[in-house]
Amino acid sequence: MRRLLPLGRLARPSLFAALALAVSFTAQAAVITVDSGTDDGVGCTLREAVEAANTNTAVGGCAAGDNVNDEIQFSVGAVTLTGGQLYLSEDLVVTGPVTLTATPGQRIVRVGPASSVSFSGVTFVGGRGNGGALAITAATTVTVTGGAFNQNNAPLSGGAIYLSAAGTLTIDGTSFTDNQARGDAANQGGGAIYTNGGGLTVQNATFTNNRALGTSGSGGAILSPNGASLNIQASTFTNNRSERAGGAIETVGGATMVTGGSFVGNTAGTNPGNGGAIHGGGTANVTVTDAAATGNRASEGGAYWISASGTLSLFGVTVTGNIAEGASADQGGGGVYVDGGVLNVDSGTGDSVFSDNRASGASGS
Repeated sequence: MRRLLPLGRLARPSLFAALALAVSFTAQAAVITVDSGTDDGVGCTLREAVEAANTNTAVGGCAAGDNVNDEIQFSVGAVTLTGGQLYLSEDLVVTGPVTLTATPGQRIVRVGPASSVSFSGVTFVGGRGNGGALAITAATTVTVTGGAFNQNNAPLSGGAIYLSAAGTLTIDGTSFTDNQARGDAANQGGGAIYTNGGGLTVQNATFTNNRALGTSGSGGAILSPNGASLNIQASTFTNNRSERAGGAIETVGGATMVTGGSFVGNTAGTNPGNGGAIHGGGTANVTVTDAAATGNRASEGGAYWISASGTLSLFGVTVTGNIAEGASADQGGGGVYVDGGVLNVDSGTGDSVFSDNRASGASGS
């Protein structure tokens, strides 16, 4: 005769399984799918999807977000905004491919107090503001993978992206093209990216035809005037321009590490025009390893310029065909200009090579 177990003993494992299943469902992020390319409230628009993620409620035609890392996906390939910038205040993943076109004269996205936000396969076009496409204004970790930033502009700094001192930004495989910053001061600019001190990592990215157009605008592609840590790997900088310093990159203080990649045809203008590829100001510690600088121009330091208090280390670099155009006897340095700081040159994976660099000014040296 079989013995029957008490009901409670049978039910307990099932109860635990049910509780575990409930917990797993509670922790699962919501996926909100944008099916409208407009900003008019028909279907699930991107603006409604962001609000649903921020508030964890259903909005318009969009499903409710959850109180974890929600994801916005797209069944449309492009969204044109007409109602101003989008504000992201909760942790969020935005997954393309999709192209976001700004409301005329407005920024595209501002990231607020969220702890983690990521964009994958998103192209940002035509935004305007300090951080015309993306402004990171809080202690948020932001990751951008793939996608592009095209034709965004800033009245002062960060044509495409503005990064606050508290934020952290990682970029991987993204292109930046024809972005502009128009601030006139020496600590303004950053045609593509401006960091106000937040840590910046860039890898496998391309920067092309970005501009710091202000009278003394600095950092045609990237400007870091407040000691941020920069880590740039396997990225290319082509035909970027600033009016003052750092045709591609201007960094003041902090540590900048560049590994691999290339600087081609970048220009620092004539006010005063220092560092066609990279300008290191203040106590900057700049290390460039296994990278090539070719055909860059400036008044001083056709490729690289380092300040009296700075350190420039070049390991396994190729510095070829760069031009310093300053007319005075204390200007020049077709490849490198050292304004009293420390210069270290050594091999990397190969020897460092300097060739065909020129000081072309009337009395250039």
